[in-house]
Amino acid sequence: AAARALLSASSLANSLSFSHAFDVSAPQPTTLQSLIRTIVAPFDDAEHSRITLSGIDADVSGSAVTSLALLLHEFATNATKYGALSSDRGMVNVVLAEEGDAVIDHWTEHGGPCVAAPSEGGEGFGGVLSRLTVSDQLGVEIVRDWSSEGRAVRVSGARSRLVAEHRLIAEHAESRRH
Repeated sequence: AAARALLSASSLANSLSFSHAFDVSAPQPTTLQSLIRTIVAPFDDAEHSRITLSGIDADVSGSAVTSLALLLHEFATNATKYGALSSDRGMVNVVLAEEGDAVIDHWTEHGGPCVAAPSEGGEGFGGVLSRLTVSDQLGVEIVRDWSSEGRAVRVSGARSRLVAEHRLIAEHAESRRH
């Protein structure tokens, strides 16, 4: 079931990025906000939303989309199973910011049950897979904090790494025109 859910997240991400990865003239590149909204939508109720998204936006392309989708899906799944979204009054706030070239994603849960850090080696398959994929491929740093108010996760990575693949495709296409 976990593998099926991860494949579903990957499929959603690919539907957002596929046309943009190969058509560099696409007018609307995939953005981080669009990706987050797509991934968390199945975990939220559109009429009584408990997931808020605010802050800056950033272009995301190619394999960065898939890697981030896996990570975001893991966050939403854990919030639903164990965190804020497992209770009726729980909320998730996602705030995007930038610090220099870094794009920062602050995922903060509150109003759910008390959460505790996993025991040594207690990270699940989805967490390991998404963390390794994002860390290795994009050089993203993930910092987790478990407090009595709820889980908070800070994800930071260079904006240039989120769109690097798109730029390479655009440069290649431009060089072929000349």
